[in-house]
Amino acid sequence: MYNYIMKSFKCPVHKFIRLQPLALRIVDTMEFQRLRYIRQLGVCHYVYPSASHTRFEHSIGVYNLVDKLFKSLLENQPNLRISKRDIELIKLAGLVHDIGHVCFSHSFDNKIRHKLDVKVEEHEIRGVSLFRHIVKKYKLPFTEKEVDLICNIILGKIDKNYPRYYFEIVANSVTYFDVDKLDYLLRDSYHLGFQLGFQYDYLFHKMRIIDNRLCYNKKASYTLYSIFNARYKLHKEVYQHKVVCQIDAMLCDAIVQEKENLKLNDMFRNNDFEWLKLTDDYVYVLLRLSNNKLLKRIDGRHLYHTLTKKEANSLSDPSQVIISKKVLGFVNENVNPLADIQFFDKSDYNKSYKIKMKEISNLMPLQFIETDIQYISKN
Repeated sequence: MYNYIMKSFKCPVHKFIRLQPLALRIVDTMEFQRLRYIRQLGVCHYVYPSASHTRFEHSIGVYNLVDKLFKSLLENQPNLRISKRDIELIKLAGLVHDIGHVCFSHSFDNKIRHKLDVKVEEHEIRGVSLFRHIVKKYKLPFTEKEVDLICNIILGKIDKNYPRYYFEIVANSVTYFDVDKLDYLLRDSYHLGFQLGFQYDYLFHKMRIIDNRLCYNKKASYTLYSIFNARYKLHKEVYQHKVVCQIDAMLCDAIVQEKENLKLNDMFRNNDFEWLKLTDDYVYVLLRLSNNKLLKRIDGRHLYHTLTKKEANSLSDPSQVIISKKVLGFVNENVNPLADIQFFDKSDYNKSYKIKMKEISNLMPLQFIETDIQYISKN
């Protein structure tokens, strides 16, 4: 049996990452290695050529950020009552939080799975099921209670048997700020050549646990605002770029056209994890082998194109128009995520409170979300 020891390697985003032996055992499984073949940004590389990084490196980056976060927390609060084992479990939850993704990531969940003839769960639920399978298959040293904790962290499901902040680090369903978001903003901007203008290590040093909640020094409030604003910027300029949406629509149509050749229904019909083979590379190869016309059009840049609303309404065949609703904002809802974040100041490091938005900036927006409709013609 391979003797697992700690492994270190360089990372262009975080400079240096160290994986513990148990993390290495998970990373070295086939189920995790497949993330090398699933791009983080779906089809964005057709518009931004350098955006070809993967879920594999993102997942390791999230693991690393959890490690850095706890190191800062323990420096700030040496008497924080948390075991090394619990820290390791939260780090591992960050490592495996995306293992349920399949080809083209969120596009599959949002636009393809509903068009299949069988029920397909969202990637978080697939990931939880897969993690339990990995633990059993490779006989990993976890108790049932520890597996449940990792699964609940992935799902953003709070377990009252643990401190609340355990569930605010990897997937935060309350304030929407977590290390998953932090890594993908940093990693995506690096590969896109964008400058986001914030330092996450500063934020970590301004963090404390108060009443079992993650709290931030009031001085870090504008840094948090900048992070949410960066998310809006990337959605507006990259993730939901007009041409990205056109190519995404074409590829989704191509996959649905070839769902029988791809055997998508069979992959999800039985609980035997046949869907693990469903990576970007796998789909591209099968679409080319089937001589798919839409993929040929993408390769030749004969793309679907965008119409005005008037042009779309004038078409004789409405089925040739895809109506794409874009939601752009700090988060996916019209809420101010900063309103639920707890802060503290030097007057009392053990007391948290919420701050008024004008204390962050007098230029805070009145709305935190905007919607746009893109009319995409198939012809």
